[in-house]
Amino acid sequence: MSGVARVWPVLGKELLQTRRDRLAALFTFILPILFMAFFGYLFGGEQFTEVTLGVAAEGDTAATPTGELFRLLAENEDFTLVEVSSEEADAAVSEGELDAALVIAEPLDPAAPSVTLIRDAVSEAGLVAEETVRAALADLQSRSLALEAAPAGADAAQFFAQTPVELERTALGSGEEIPSGFEQSAPGNIVNWILFSLLTVAIGLIYERQTGTLARLRTTGAGVIDVLGGKFLAMVLITLIQQAVLITVAQVAFGVEFTRSPAALAATVLTLSLFASALGMLLATLFNSEGALIAGTVIIALVMSAMGGAWFPLEITGDTFSAVAHVLPTAWIIDAFQANILRGEGLAGIYPSLLVALGWSALLAALAFVRLRRSFRG
Repeated sequence: MSGVARVWPVLGKELLQTRRDRLAALFTFILPILFMAFFGYLFGGEQFTEVTLGVAAEGDTAATPTGELFRLLAENEDFTLVEVSSEEADAAVSEGELDAALVIAEPLDPAAPSVTLIRDAVSEAGLVAEETVRAALADLQSRSLALEAAPAGADAAQFFAQTPVELERTALGSGEEIPSGFEQSAPGNIVNWILFSLLTVAIGLIYERQTGTLARLRTTGAGVIDVLGGKFLAMVLITLIQQAVLITVAQVAFGVEFTRSPAALAATVLTLSLFASALGMLLATLFNSEGALIAGTVIIALVMSAMGGAWFPLEITGDTFSAVAHVLPTAWIIDAFQANILRGEGLAGIYPSLLVALGWSALLAALAFVRLRRSFRG
């Protein structure tokens, strides 16, 4: 039997064992979906019925483009406009008195509007305010440019070509785009629970080491490559299936746009599976009992998830914390997920992050191979 052929029986055994494990479904699908929903709503996944927007502008704005912008915003029945001074805007948003604040320091040029929007870093209402301000600015700009470009008596819309609206956004505590609601909880919980899902295969490997099954495999002609390859492929397939289900639920039930770049999504999903599988294989060779493996996996998974940005956006932390977090591969994998979800970046935009995680995967897999080879010889 060829080396490749000897891998398949090991792979089939691991998949069958996982399918028969009743607890596997709980940790693989049920709990991740429940936690995804819980943290999604906790981070602002609910729909807001009203947004309070502070507006700050100098002088009388009644017959000016600024006044027209305020009128467009006020037409939204879910918006309440509150006048504030530019000096009070930051404090009012940070203290929760306002969902966001729109500051216009200079006369607004309707042809190229530029404003400052202040919103809380993780506020869903602030995000709603931002998108509504963008739409109002685009409306104001389109009317201005159409009037300038269209000849007298012509249909202005036929002569209008919209240019990008410049919007300077300040999220308190960060200048980065901040994921909120299910945009944060979905990829975060996927990474978190993928790391937990490896226990079934890893525990099986420990059992085989304790009972001498690994040593007896030598009599069948199976080598360390065959065993490691079969178990590694089993972990990869299990985590790929798990991710496919969780991403589908997140996209359909919670509206998370995972598929803005299918190529980037596929590469990120595969990278996460490879990393998690390599980590699971190494942990199974480091611990000598099921209890120790479970405790070690829980601690490592929690630390990597929390530090990597699975529980909260790293954008709201300080530069030092973020730099330390990016020593871990989980931070880079979550960055890749978020780049696709928030900005629709393709493979070219996320491959540096994935290379870091793949480097970790190669290192962990090599260490697992060395330790498993010792188990065969023992």
